[in-house]
Amino acid sequence: MKFRIGNKLLLLFLVVALVPLSGVSYLTYRDAEKNYRKEATASLAVIAESKANGIKSYLLERMKDITVLSHTPSLIDAMERFEAAFDREGLDSRRYQAVEKEWGPFLIQYKGATGYQDLFLISPEGDAVFSVEKGEDLGSNYLTGPYKNSELAEVFDRARTLLETEVSDFGYYPATNEPAAFLAAPIFKEGHFVGVVALQMSNQEVYQAVQDYSGLGETGETIVGSRIGNQVIFVAPTRQDPFSAFRRRLVIGSHELLPLQEAAQGKRGSGISIDYRGKKVLAVWDYLPSFRWGIVVKIDSAEVFKPIAAMRNRFVVIMTLTTLMVILLSLFTAKSIAKPIRTLQEGTEIIAQGDLTKQIPVTTKDELGLLTDAFNKMTLNLKRSMQDLERRRKESEEREKQLKETQAMLVQAGKLTAMGQLGAGIAHELNQPLTAIQGLSQTMFGRMKSTDPYRQPLEKVIEQAKRMTKIIENIRKFGREAKGEVEPVDIHQTLEDALMLVSAQLKHHGIEVIKEYADSLPSVQGNANQLQQVFTNLLTNACDALDEVGLGGRIWMITQCRGAEARSVEVVFKNDGPSIPEKDITEIFNPFFTTKPPGKGTGLGLSISYGIIRDHHGSIEVENLKEGGVEFRISLPLSENTENTASPTDPIFAKIL
Repeated sequence: MKFRIGNKLLLLFLVVALVPLSGVSYLTYRDAEKNYRKEATASLAVIAESKANGIKSYLLERMKDITVLSHTPSLIDAMERFEAAFDREGLDSRRYQAVEKEWGPFLIQYKGATGYQDLFLISPEGDAVFSVEKGEDLGSNYLTGPYKNSELAEVFDRARTLLETEVSDFGYYPATNEPAAFLAAPIFKEGHFVGVVALQMSNQEVYQAVQDYSGLGETGETIVGSRIGNQVIFVAPTRQDPFSAFRRRLVIGSHELLPLQEAAQGKRGSGISIDYRGKKVLAVWDYLPSFRWGIVVKIDSAEVFKPIAAMRNRFVVIMTLTTLMVILLSLFTAKSIAKPIRTLQEGTEIIAQGDLTKQIPVTTKDELGLLTDAFNKMTLNLKRSMQDLERRRKESEEREKQLKETQAMLVQAGKLTAMGQLGAGIAHELNQPLTAIQGLSQTMFGRMKSTDPYRQPLEKVIEQAKRMTKIIENIRKFGREAKGEVEPVDIHQTLEDALMLVSAQLKHHGIEVIKEYADSLPSVQGNANQLQQVFTNLLTNACDALDEVGLGGRIWMITQCRGAEARSVEVVFKNDGPSIPEKDITEIFNPFFTTKPPGKGTGLGLSISYGIIRDHHGSIEVENLKEGGVEFRISLPLSENTENTASPTDPIFAKIL
């Protein structure tokens, strides 16, 4: 790699200016990010501790409530009365209703005043003898009934076993079809255990303790989860997902929201992690033993480190501006030192590549300027010599090309002439024996009786002999030299003459010809022999195209009048073979252009046809069909002496094989 003076100056300036600046910027950014992360983590830790203390205080207050309630004489009396009425006569008895009328208002008032969702009285045997809300769990047994596995059943069992106030996990309660947490306290009378009072805590109060987002910005939130088996279940709505409570769950050991998994397993910590939305967050997590919850306080890293990102962007802008200034300074310096040398070098390289029009500007008056001037003069002399040689080479190539084209056309014309003469000679030689065969056959046919078994075969011989006579006449007509005479031409007869020449080829390849001739088509002004040559070329080309894709195919020959007053005849040849490539469709009328393999075409047929139609003051066009295939459309003027009797809307349809 070549290092020019400008490159060396640019590299030197960049190293001197950017290396110290980059080092200082990196160290400053790293220290700022480290300190800011430490401060943000400490702030989240304070918030997490505050929320944990708030939840603990809330729970202690609720436990104090139920402990005081369990020692209330009125509650103890109500417990005994409800239990006795339930055990003896059941919920629907008059005795139970009397007890409920007496003690129910007190319990309902307590529940309403304290904000709990429900209040239960449960007998030592596990029967729910009273419920303020009178849900479907009233009267069931929490030891043997349908709710034996509920959080209320578990906290009741612990309270009657340990004889202490207990709090349940925050879980789904089937009787109310929503998440719930319960407090339970044993009830004693004169030292004897007589039952358990249970309070269902308000979900909203629990959620409010969690959903306080003070100090958490726009994206911060608190997530609380409880471990159940091998899963951690969200027990409260989150800021980003208000419906996450008891719907979102994590599998312990997965890579999703690792802080909540660790907190639910009794661990605490802090750091950068990925939350349940897949976003990077700064999180602090802890464990709440009172509720057996894991708590995570987090905030999006993009929000936390927004000031750091702004600092980084400022560093990038400073680095970019400094780099641009260094580049501009180095370019200016290099230009003033190296421009004359570089200009001469660039000009010399351009001239060495063959561009002799390049003139190197003379920018100095010293020895380098004199050398540049001498070099320019040498270039001008060399350019004149090269232009003279190029002119002679092109003239020679053009003459050679014209000779080759003329020779090829002469050879092809000779071939066509020889083929025409050979065809006419063969037709003449075949005509005499064919005339004899036809005459003798007709004589024999005339002498045969109608019952003769050979009469019908001989009739077919005569018919085929007439057909051969017509074919031979058509070959002789096609082989005659066109005299250029212009006369009214019957298009339908000319089409039939062309079709007869190629009918054997079409039948051999299994190609179906469909004729759609207009009724009473008027004559056109032209040369029948030349038009037959055009039609024969188009039929032969269509046959070759269909033969490329296999046996079979169809060719349509359509005639119709065109124009407001039907002043021209249109002949259409179309087939359902392969389309012409778009790159070739504009070239097919050029002489010697062909898409056929070597030896199968000269590229003159369509060019000659184009010239014949043009001499007839007509037009020939080609296009690919949307449904597949190619269509050639020929338009010819009507004969001036022919009245327009065409009826384009009343075509005659015919089909041959």
